[in-house]
Amino acid sequence: MRRFLRRPLAWACLVAAMTVTGCTATTGSVSERQAVFNSLTDACRAYAAALRVAAVAHASGQLGSEQVLTVDTARAVINPVCDGPAPVDPLAISIALSTIQTSLYELIVLSQSVEET
Repeated sequence: MRRFLRRPLAWACLVAAMTVTGCTATTGSVSERQAVFNSLTDACRAYAAALRVAAVAHASGQLGSEQVLTVDTARAVINPVCDGPAPVDPLAISIALSTIQTSLYELIVLSQSVEET
């Protein structure tokens, strides 16, 4: 997973995939809706990995106050989506993906910058 965190293009593709699959969630077949749900699950897993990197960096004093604010903001947005009940309605899944993508991207960028130092 750490190698994946070091690839900004891979993360950009993940965010783009989340956006595209979110658009098909409202009208697609069962398999398309399952793919969208899987995208949400993958996004939450990526969030958990990035949050672990940020937690280790914070514990070792590597995060500045602005970076801590970025983590806290991302947690406020993403925790309700990833820790709450899993949405089953395709529209709700699409909204959840849209809600978390920007915060997830910011947290991933922060995690990458911490790992490079």
